[in-house]
Amino acid sequence: MNNEGNKRVLSLLKKHFTIIFYCFLVTLFAGYGQSFYIGQFINSIRQELGFTRTEISFLYSLATFVASFNLAYLGGLIDKMKVWYFALITIAIMVISLFWLSLSYQMISFFIGFYLLRGFGQIVLGLVASTQIAKLFGKNRGKAQTMSSWGRSVGEGLWPLVIGLLLVKYSWRETFQFMGVLIIIVLVPATWFLLRKFPKYCLYEENESVLRNRSDESKSWKWIDVLRDYKVVGLMVSFAILPFVATGIFFQQGSIVEAKGWSEKVIPLSFIFFSISHIFTSYFVGQFIDRYSSRKLLPFMLWPLTISVILLAFFDQAFIGPLSFSFLGIAVGMSSLTRNSFWAETFGTESIGRIKGMDSNILVVGTSIAPVFFAKLLDLGVTLRELMLILLVITFFGNVAFYAFNKIYKKSENL
Repeated sequence: MNNEGNKRVLSLLKKHFTIIFYCFLVTLFAGYGQSFYIGQFINSIRQELGFTRTEISFLYSLATFVASFNLAYLGGLIDKMKVWYFALITIAIMVISLFWLSLSYQMISFFIGFYLLRGFGQIVLGLVASTQIAKLFGKNRGKAQTMSSWGRSVGEGLWPLVIGLLLVKYSWRETFQFMGVLIIIVLVPATWFLLRKFPKYCLYEENESVLRNRSDESKSWKWIDVLRDYKVVGLMVSFAILPFVATGIFFQQGSIVEAKGWSEKVIPLSFIFFSISHIFTSYFVGQFIDRYSSRKLLPFMLWPLTISVILLAFFDQAFIGPLSFSFLGIAVGMSSLTRNSFWAETFGTESIGRIKGMDSNILVVGTSIAPVFFAKLLDLGVTLRELMLILLVITFFGNVAFYAFNKIYKKSENL
């Protein structure tokens, strides 16, 4: 990145610090609903309550699947409600879910807790940040999305470390409660004092040319309009491959450690490498998107994921953990920014909440299947290498799909 590019990023951050900082905080705490976060508690829960790997994975997967049906509706709701009010309701439900889980003993209680935390923590809270960036920024949308997404990247390195340290001294129940209090202390005041001051309309000069070019494209899209476009549905399914694979790896991190014979320190270290590579990738990808287009990245979306899976499939050395997670971080950094910018470029911003809600719906269905898919195969005696080979086949078809859809979009633009 040249000095001029760095200056533009710093200038954008200085000019819109309140917006970017708040969205950073939101994506940081949205990590509470992610599998890398919840996966830290799974072994402790199993040891205390005697759940099998398949049982806890099934509860988690079912809760995620049921929660996915809320997303399209909630995505549309954020377009209609006051965003700060929507955010406070979401935060309150997240806090309730954490305390609920801390008091759970029965499977049905864990199902409810997972449902609330996944349904409102994984995607819905993140929608607050991504929809605001998409609506308020134009040609600098990629840079703003990049800086906002660093919250998630920092969380991927920070939360496993924090939880690991807390679990050394406290029980998993007390740790859930501590993390709930942390949200109340940090995110509630930030929402009240920062988000309420966000502008309601696009009023930045960098939006003007973009809005003029999209005056006819930024119409109000309905669900049926999107579902009729096979390209969009196909891309939504293709975008879900990465979170499917990553969720399975994160949730079964303990099984990977056992199969590889690694020490317990390897995974926390791997998450740090994951976080660093995610941050650097999102920085450069954001610059690329602003200069060119998110569509140009489509053919390469799953290449880093493919390398990550190959490393886990064929190598057992301890350094493979951080190396594989580094490529996984590159894949996630590319995917999150490309996906968010792609929908805004394709549909405009008026209905971006609904579009992203539908996309998130399919994404969460994929992540809901992954934990029980991985657990069941492992319990049936499938080796880790065989499981990784199955994932390689899936990523191969994903690579083909992204290449094909990119060709189709190029052809339609030239008509």
